[in-house]
Amino acid sequence: MNKTTFKFYNKNTYIRFVNFIVCKLYFKKEIIKKILTNSFVFIFYKIISPESFKILSKCISIPTYTDFIVLYNIKSLLEDILKENIGFTVYKDFESCFKTLRQWSGVTWCCKSFISSFFKQIDFFLLGQILFKNFKDILIVNLYFRFLAAGYFFEKSILLFYDFLGKYNSLGFLLINLYLYQVDLYMNNWVSNDLFLLKHFTGKWKNYSSIFYLRFGFLLLICITTFFKVIIFLRNSFFYFLYSHLNLRIQKKCIKLYYLPLQAFSFCGIIIQGFMDNKIHLIFICPIKRLIINLKYLGFIKNFNSKIVPCAQRRWLSLNLQEIFWKYYLLKKQLFRFYFFVNNFNQLFRLIYYLKMSLVFTIGRKLQITKLAVEKKYKYNLLKWMS
Repeated sequence: MNKTTFKFYNKNTYIRFVNFIVCKLYFKKEIIKKILTNSFVFIFYKIISPESFKILSKCISIPTYTDFIVLYNIKSLLEDILKENIGFTVYKDFESCFKTLRQWSGVTWCCKSFISSFFKQIDFFLLGQILFKNFKDILIVNLYFRFLAAGYFFEKSILLFYDFLGKYNSLGFLLINLYLYQVDLYMNNWVSNDLFLLKHFTGKWKNYSSIFYLRFGFLLLICITTFFKVIIFLRNSFFYFLYSHLNLRIQKKCIKLYYLPLQAFSFCGIIIQGFMDNKIHLIFICPIKRLIINLKYLGFIKNFNSKIVPCAQRRWLSLNLQEIFWKYYLLKKQLFRFYFFVNNFNQLFRLIYYLKMSLVFTIGRKLQITKLAVEKKYKYNLLKWMS
């Protein structure tokens, strides 16, 4: 267990950190007072990873809420500084990610790859060098190595790291993206110099952008509008950079090439395919069949006489009516929120119908009344929550 008195070598950085803390911890005056007097101490709890995640054979120490708040604010501060200094940006939600994909046109070839076993390959000392290069603050680097020594990046601690510290709101997530941001800078250099690359392969100049690149977490997309040789060259160059500069390797099974006019591929639960209309445009399809299988597995629908019919959700029968309505509403809201931009959005209403009728049958089973009685008694609530 390491106790750390937090302070910054750079005075301006320290002042900005204090302002972050004051905004987030306005209800804890004693903590703010200690931070302002530079005497605040927080603890990095050592994470002891269990032998098995199913059976907790060893004690697991989890950071306190205060520690989490401090790390979250350090992460927010460092992220803001990176944005100002090097234009550091990452996709944290599907909406912004797919908004970028919609702008791609004329794409013919796509290379999709996934960095697996990242925590086994990452060079932690290189990450420390990248951190120091961008901040020039030795105390921030010291904080990073304390973070590392506490075990947050242990292979068996990854599940704890994401679940208890938050995947998108933790300092660790920022450090991972800072490490992979070097890949983004390398690929963006190819995107900005695509005319030179096309000249080399085609012998003539083009007057439109031909290379597209996107990274969402550990998932990477490289797309082009021209020949197969170009995508092969970019793929090989990209993988060489990963290995030679970041000590990362991508397994062959995690690399896929697609010819978009004829092939479709899955990306973050969405099916992407090319549509020919003067130029090739990307269209996004919600995998309705897959969602139906998931709803069946979760117990909202079932097969009856070779047909799919809604049924009561038995796992929620012990809840009160307000909780049942709320759970169904959240599920419907998540479906709309995640798939609102797909081209086959109208087909989602089929799933909403299944959920609405499943809600009716669940209430009927709980209250021991008929379907018609539920629809008559809770007509307003069904309209409010499931329409």
